[in-house]
Amino acid sequence: MDAGRLFYTDSTNSMKKDHMVPVLKSFTQHAVNHMKVAFMPPVEDIGPEPLFVQFVFSVSDHHGGTVSGLVFNITVTPVDDRAPEAFTNLLRVEEGGGAFVTEEHLLVQDRDSREEVLRVEVQRMAHHGRLELQGRALQTGDRFTLQDLRGLRLSFVVTNGDSSRSGTLHFTIQHGDRIPPTLHHNTGLRLQDGSTETITTDQLQLTDPDTAVANLSFVITRLPLYGRLLLREVPLSAPLSFTQTDVDELNLSYQHDLVSPAEIDRFYFLPTDGTNRGYLEFGQLREEPAVFNIQVDRVDRTPPSLTTRQSPSVVVDLGGGRYGIFITSKHLQASDPDSPTEELEFSITRPPHFGYLENALTGAYIKGRFTQRDVDQRTVVFVLPADMEVTADSFQFLLTDPAGNTALPEILELSWSRVELSATCYRTCETAGTLQIQIQRNGKSADPAYVAIQVEEGSAKPGRDFTHSTAGLIQFDPGVSVKTWNIYLIDDGLEENHETFTVTLKNPKNAVLGQRMSASVEIIDPRGGF
Repeated sequence: MDAGRLFYTDSTNSMKKDHMVPVLKSFTQHAVNHMKVAFMPPVEDIGPEPLFVQFVFSVSDHHGGTVSGLVFNITVTPVDDRAPEAFTNLLRVEEGGGAFVTEEHLLVQDRDSREEVLRVEVQRMAHHGRLELQGRALQTGDRFTLQDLRGLRLSFVVTNGDSSRSGTLHFTIQHGDRIPPTLHHNTGLRLQDGSTETITTDQLQLTDPDTAVANLSFVITRLPLYGRLLLREVPLSAPLSFTQTDVDELNLSYQHDLVSPAEIDRFYFLPTDGTNRGYLEFGQLREEPAVFNIQVDRVDRTPPSLTTRQSPSVVVDLGGGRYGIFITSKHLQASDPDSPTEELEFSITRPPHFGYLENALTGAYIKGRFTQRDVDQRTVVFVLPADMEVTADSFQFLLTDPAGNTALPEILELSWSRVELSATCYRTCETAGTLQIQIQRNGKSADPAYVAIQVEEGSAKPGRDFTHSTAGLIQFDPGVSVKTWNIYLIDDGLEENHETFTVTLKNPKNAVLGQRMSASVEIIDPRGGF
């Protein structure tokens, strides 16, 4: 018997039965991807039963590697495209008697149907007799089978006693349900938690060539665990079944329970046409329940939150006369049970008043947003204003997760120290003994800070006109805002002009220098120098 053939096609116009089409011996994945490879079923009628065809193939690559013994299965479904045929011969009956109706008198054939499903229906009774099935008179609309003919269970009885009359019986031939239904689509459903989605024919479809769609049913054997099936917006109740018509008319839906887990849900069902046992799936007859899978995706409805918000204050030298404060995970730490922490965003709704935010890795301004990953990687730095005598700033932001959930606005305060001399000019007498230079710290004083101090000689010379404290580094402990640095004046007893030198602050640590970073010191000779 012809099992069909693979062939190459360029268009749907060539998709017709033709025994002259060349058989395809090999093809490429490219041809498959572009729908150039087709299968032609047998040219002749295959009869009432499905035809299961398979071909064995191998796959080779351009390096010569080959995988052999692969099997591709094809199911050819029979199509009932021919009407039954009936042939009759004259039945002779003696007057007042009867005779059996056999296949010699009524022959019925149907290439597409099994004989046991064919039925002969009486459409019009004979005028001068009656048709009996095992002694029971048949009426218009009654049926009998081919087995009744072969078993001599059907007879015709003459009732009028006339010696020479003829009568006519009219029949129609019908066939019963011969093919189980086919589960054509069972792709499952995907929806968000707490929502309701309609189950369509793209997701669930039962077909049957010899059964009306309204008679194709899905009998539920186990309901979903985390939601419910709705039929016309009402929870499905006993009997637990629905029809293909319900699916076709978009009357079936699944509703997920929001408080249930967001995971795979499913229900089990048996497809049936009401007559045959089992159903077909991928060409195989099955009797066990099928599974309809439902993927429930969790929807992120919870806004993120801040677990840490501390005011940063550690000042670092960025080079080029710039100073900054790094904003790290010690200062900003967000969390969200529904989202990866590193993807949480800080959207700036109000930038800093005086300084600005910068990406330390790229050097670019941060104007709109930065992420928790940026914070964790120490790439977010606040650049201090260079020309303003301020020691604090702030910016406002919204914390947002990838789903768009946003927390309430937050403000991050930034503070730092400014160190400077108490004056830009000091005057002292040569006989005063000691001059105390005051260094002041303004602003944030909760952390230690340091600044270097040094003397630049002028007309007054170190060791001859003065000496000073040996410490070249001024340390501000937490909470300390004023420090002194001593200059010891040397009285040489000579009358001389006033002399000067300079005191300068440099290299601050965890602080910035104020405007008074340098001061001149004038030593006055009380003996009348000028």
